[in-house]
Amino acid sequence: MKKYAAFTLVELILVMLLATFVLSMGLLAHQIMDQLYRQYERETEAILELDAFRAILQTDFVRSRSAIWEEQRLILEMDSLQLSYSFERDFVCRQILEMEAKVDTVFCETKALRLYWEKALREENGPVDALDWEIEDLDFVFRVRSQKNRDQWESN
Repeated sequence: MKKYAAFTLVELILVMLLATFVLSMGLLAHQIMDQLYRQYERETEAILELDAFRAILQTDFVRSRSAIWEEQRLILEMDSLQLSYSFERDFVCRQILEMEAKVDTVFCETKALRLYWEKALREENGPVDALDWEIEDLDFVFRVRSQKNRDQWESN
C-alpha cells in the first residue's frame, strides 16, 4: 500500500475555522471603516453648509446699513431691501422681507447666540453690530462682525 502526503480532516477544519475568523475580522474592519467614513462625510457636509450660510450672513451683515435685534429676529437693513434672520433652536431662517416665498433655511441646533452693540453684550431688543453663533455639535463659534465693529475688535 502506497502512502500519500495529505492533511487530516481535523487539520482542514482548523484551517477553515482560522480562515473564516480572519475573513470575518476583515469584513468587520471594512464595515467599521465604512461607517466612520459615512459619518465623516455627513459631518463635513453639515459643516460646509453651515460655513456657507455663515459666509452669507457675514456678507449681509457687512453690507447692511443697520442691524436690529427684535422679537427673536435679526433684521438687516440693506439699500433696497430688508433681510430677516430668525435663530430657532433647530434651524436658522434667512428671509427677504419683501418676498414672502424667498426663504433660506439651514438646519442646526443653536447652542448659544450672543449679540453685541459697541462691544457690550446685548440682552434686549435694539441695534446690533456683532454676534457670536455657537452650534450644538461643533466645538466652534461663528463670529460675525460689521465692518466698523471688526476694526474695533481687531484694534484691541
